[in-house]
Amino acid sequence: MFANSAPAPLTSGKASCNGQFVSGTGEAYGTFLGDVVQHFRGTGVGINFVSPMNEPDSSFGPSPCGQEGMQVLPSQRAEVVNGLYDALQARGLTSSVGIIADESSSLGNAENEYASWLPQVNRVAALAHHTYDFPSDASYTSYISSTNRLFPGKSTWMTEICCSLGNPDGSGRGYSEGYDPTIKNALMFSGLVFQSLILANETHYDFWTLVSSQLGCAPLTNPSCPIVPNSVGWNDGVIYYDPNYATNGNFNLYINKHFWAYKHFGNFVKPGSQRRPIIGSDASKFTMAVASADTYYILAMNPNTSDSNLTLTFPDAACATNAFRTSVSEDFAEISGAVKSDSSWVLALEGTSLTTYVFNRVSC
Repeated sequence: MFANSAPAPLTSGKASCNGQFVSGTGEAYGTFLGDVVQHFRGTGVGINFVSPMNEPDSSFGPSPCGQEGMQVLPSQRAEVVNGLYDALQARGLTSSVGIIADESSSLGNAENEYASWLPQVNRVAALAHHTYDFPSDASYTSYISSTNRLFPGKSTWMTEICCSLGNPDGSGRGYSEGYDPTIKNALMFSGLVFQSLILANETHYDFWTLVSSQLGCAPLTNPSCPIVPNSVGWNDGVIYYDPNYATNGNFNLYINKHFWAYKHFGNFVKPGSQRRPIIGSDASKFTMAVASADTYYILAMNPNTSDSNLTLTFPDAACATNAFRTSVSEDFAEISGAVKSDSSWVLALEGTSLTTYVFNRVSC
């Protein structure tokens, strides 16, 4: 569960945006969040983590605001965390509900501001951050290294990203307006997932929203609208709908390539699974091995236009079954599995595609 703002009466502007957290209200805000968590857990909703602030470097003003938000100065963030922890403790929930913070909008903000509040509290289960700075691999590595050194034992989670154009190899990315439903943008965003999971070794990844109305065009009058890029929509969802549905009766949902690419991660990178390293000349930053008790999943992205192969050997028994591919012409299509070659397996990677190969952890 995450909260964008404290209740309006507790903020400096008496509104749920364009205001600031008021020092001294941490106990009241924590009580409010604790009550909400306790209520919904009592109805069977499995809330295991709570985030009490969102991109606290911004108030999300001026009014009228596009979304709720509350600025929380770095020097105030410990009070927010402590107030929430005390409320959870009073309700006997600290062993079952963790706190994540502080949802900084960029790695740069997070790295620069942690020292202002984190040493004051040891009550954070994970450090949640966003990546709206679209960091380079070097910047991401620096953030992880610095955080691990200064705050050992604190895992980091990537909890929000959206809204970028760019190329499959990651070039040209950065926060921007524009709608691109093609494989080009889907692979660019998939590359960001690989960056967080492989390079940063993080265990949690979230995109901004599942469903969006920001097509930037009218699908009823322009049938090609949902499948053609434009400069006035937004890449802030993976399923889209007509923003005028209430008046024109168009209740269709438009699924883009981003959805099908993310399906590889959603279907095969499950909570509790283990990421295994891939080493050797064929290894790349766009290749990942995930193991469950009885299955290996190899997720491999080819951002280039030419086809290639990935050759793997396994540390124990493995037998190929099938595979799934998202490409220019395919949407999570089932294809043939890997091919055995002596003691190795050859995985065909079509140009501009994301493919998941499935192996049973038994001998053929």
